Amino acid sequence: MLVNNAGITNNTPFEELEPKHFDTLINVNLRAQFFLTQALLPALVEAAPSYVINLTSVHAFSAQTEHTVYAATKGAIVAFTRVLSLELIQKGVRVNAIAPGWIRVENQEAVFGDDFNWEEETQKIPAGFCGNPQDIAELAMFLACEESRYILGQTIVADGGQLSIMPVSGDFRQRRPITFGQWYV
Repeated sequence: MLVNNAGITNNTPFEELEPKHFDTLINVNLRAQFFLTQALLPALVEAAPSYVINLTSVHAFSAQTEHTVYAATKGAIVAFTRVLSLELIQKGVRVNAIAPGWIRVENQEAVFGDDFNWEEETQKIPAGFCGNPQDIAELAMFLACEESRYILGQTIVADGGQLSIMPVSGDFRQRRPITFGQWYV
């Protein structure tokens, strides 16, 4: 099994991005997955059935300002996974991807600092909490077992419901004060 998990981000306004930012994110997030998978393909085929799990992000499906290159790499991983799965299944290698939402890791804790209110901020996630690396690891293990044998070329979103929220819908936990469609019929 190969889990392509290397990834970095950069939040810079589009007009301030330089070729070095673009190249760094493309090289780490996309190029590394592509060529590492290619380099390990003979071993994966020999060990067949085997599995490739590519890590992408909810940024492939939803937008956040100042993440143009990051989102582009994550969208490319979704497409890469879909096409690669068709080529490699013929060799006994099943390819899928995972698109995590907000996963609490040490780097974020360092950036946000001690004053960041994790409890308050993660209440904005429908699940009511931030995911952790174990949540993603267990999904990867599922995708690399016989029980998921009919899942191929897919990107599974694990985000606690983040992508389910319409941005102008308000607090999803509150009942709407108006009734839509009341007089339509």
